[in-house]
Amino acid sequence: MARVLVVDDDPRLVKAVSTLLRQRRHQVESAPTGDLARKALLRGDVDLALLDVNLPDVNGLSLILQLREEGITVPVILLTVRTEVHDQTLGLRLGGDDYIVKPFNPEVLLARIDAVLRRSAGSLAHRGEEAGDDRMR
Repeated sequence: MARVLVVDDDPRLVKAVSTLLRQRRHQVESAPTGDLARKALLRGDVDLALLDVNLPDVNGLSLILQLREEGITVPVILLTVRTEVHDQTLGLRLGGDDYIVKPFNPEVLLARIDAVLRRSAGSLAHRGEEAGDDRMR
């Protein structure tokens, strides 16, 4: 079970994704703006963020860059209607962990969420092992 932040200003999409995630036993929080998303992520208790690129107050790509510059390493899956290769590669290069174009298949979304969570859990376990190695020296 993971704590997932859904950042989108479309209440229908937030409701649909939240229902889907809760069926998989994830805890879900939502934010309709980039500012509220940033505040939620600064708390440090979110395992994964699903971030819309087109938010009313900020471009999601700018937000992800800001988060990464602030040292926030929470995995982020970008959700957007932008289909251009340039947008996709930019989103990934700025720090996105995956990029999913709307509309999306719910099963594909869940599989990609699982994959990102697996990778981030493995990365955390590896960093913990390294920290343990340092303490033993």
